[in-house]
This record gives sequence, structure tokens and C-alpha cells, in this order.
Amino acid sequence: MIHNIYRLRKVLNFIYQYLFTCLFIIFACSIIIHVPVNNIYFVELFILYTISYISRDLAPNLLVTLICHALPLAGIYLYGADLAVFIVMALIGFYLFTDTWVYMRMGRMLRPVDDMPWPAFLMSIIFFLYGYYVRDNMLRTAAYIIPVICIVIYLINVY
Repeated sequence: MIHNIYRLRKVLNFIYQYLFTCLFIIFACSIIIHVPVNNIYFVELFILYTISYISRDLAPNLLVTLICHALPLAGIYLYGADLAVFIVMALIGFYLFTDTWVYMRMGRMLRPVDDMPWPAFLMSIIFFLYGYYVRDNMLRTAAYIIPVICIVIYLINVY
């Protein structure tokens, strides 16, 4: 039973991080790099997250994990993504690698959920207000819906 709860925590952690990264992608595409948001970015991001979460449990060492994080990024680059989008994806890949490194250093255990993730929610409030200021409906809607879903995931994860 405890193993099933731990697996559920991993899945919820995956969904939680993926949703906030999607919010960051929408913000980066619409505000920072002025590229229209394409649904393929979310598919590429999902593949990157899936490979990261699989490699963090199955890879024997950090070198294999680094290769597992670099190969999807090479595929994104070869697919022909814009350079700015590739840089954003590379930054996300670097974040995932460092998160995997911390996960492996902690004995392949998830960090305890002991505090509300206030920086992420403050980020979404700022994105919402900025989307309202520049009249970007997609950013405003995403900055409203994604944190609500993440609050529900957080509450399920804690209780």
C-alpha cells in the first residue's frame, strides 16, 4: 500500500511540475520571445519530462541520466524548432537534470511536501496580471486554470 501511495506521489509530482512548466512555456513564447504558442511545444515538453522521470529511477549513474536528458534536446534541435524555443527547452532540460541529480543524491526519494509552493503561485499571479495588462487571453487563462489544478494536486499530495 505504501508503494502505491509513493507511486501516486510521483505521478502527481510529474503532473504538477509539467503544468507549471507549461505555464512558463506559454509566458516565454507570448511575452519574452514573441513566438506564437504551438501545441508541439507541449508534446516536446511532455516527452522531455517523461524521459527525465523514467531515467531518474532506471539510470544507474548521472552520466546515463545526462545522456537521457541531452538526447531529447538534440531531437528538438534537429526537429527544427526556433532557436529561442530551443534555448527555453534547454533551460528546462537543465532544470530537470539538476532536479534528477538532487533526487538521486537523496537516495531516489521524493522531497517531502511540507510547504505550499508560494513562489510558483506568485509567478502565476504575476503572469495573470501581465496577461491582463497586455490583453493576452491565453496567458491569462493559463495563469488562472493551471494554479487551480496545481492547488488540487498539492492538496491530494499532502493529505
